[in-house]
Amino acid sequence: MEDPVEDVFVAAVMTQWGDFRIYSGLWEGNDFFLQKVLDTIQSIPPDMGSDLLFKPIHALLSLSEEVARRNSASLYQIAESHDKEVINVPNIETLRRLEETLSFRRTILKEWVSP
Repeated sequence: MEDPVEDVFVAAVMTQWGDFRIYSGLWEGNDFFLQKVLDTIQSIPPDMGSDLLFKPIHALLSLSEEVARRNSASLYQIAESHDKEVINVPNIETLRRLEETLSFRRTILKEWVSP
């Protein structure tokens, strides 16, 4: 028997431009550590280069938030799981629909680089 799930799949971080949902992945507490990095970068005055640091970070956070929005991902939701349960793979139509939520136009990506 495995321990019950303790981590969440979608967490949030806060920035001066708003909150962003992030996918936690396998690393425990990555939202906490990412928030610390973001807080540190945002504490650097703009004339010392914080804007240059934050532009690509803002773009990545915007990507994550948009994927979460497109998939109606809820924050801090824990899914029920069972040990050694059969995994049902979605049909090809569902997989194609989900794949489309990961595609972005170049113009959108360029907009996100300049918050």
